[in-house]
Amino acid sequence: MDAQSYFVPFEENGKCDWAFYDWPGGILTGINEFHVISTAKWGQGKLLRVWRRETELQNTDKHQWEERHLLLENDEYRWVKLEKDVHNEVRLSKYAWADGEISEPEPMKLKPGMRWGKPGSEVTGVSNVKIDERSWKCLKVASVSQKLEVLAEWYVAENGRTVFFRRYNAPGWKGSASGSSFESLAGNIDIEYKGITYRHWYDCIPDFTFEMD
Repeated sequence: MDAQSYFVPFEENGKCDWAFYDWPGGILTGINEFHVISTAKWGQGKLLRVWRRETELQNTDKHQWEERHLLLENDEYRWVKLEKDVHNEVRLSKYAWADGEISEPEPMKLKPGMRWGKPGSEVTGVSNVKIDERSWKCLKVASVSQKLEVLAEWYVAENGRTVFFRRYNAPGWKGSASGSSFESLAGNIDIEYKGITYRHWYDCIPDFTFEMD
């Protein structure tokens, strides 16, 4: 139902804001806002135009605006880039994140034991997630970056919405002097995933988890 680790629902006018809480301390440090402003048919799939704004709360004058596009096709979704060719026709190309990694297709239908992508994402099991007074039975997804420096976990509820996201860093993620380095996060939760130790950095919680039924 949504872009999983990016929370926004796959629908016209779909919206989701989510908060970043850094550890130690669970300090609110940022807000991400995503809004699907239009959808269009693209081949056998659907193309979503998404506006994004990120605000750092330590510096409220600093806003990052960006337009992104999502392609939904064959029960998969992926971030894409729109470009015009020499004939002024719009073409899709691969979207690259800030660190240079290319966005790869993600499955929209999940089940325990599924694996996809390189170096790899997988549904590792079922977890119960409780936020405030609400709780969800979720599939837990684990995903590592290409250089194995980052581990992400997100939790997809039975209704198809992603309700929680957690980020860990391994040794080698930025220099030791960085506030997000493995060394700087000493005292936070350590977990081992496929032989590598990762240390908890931040959590993300979307706005709708606080809305009452």
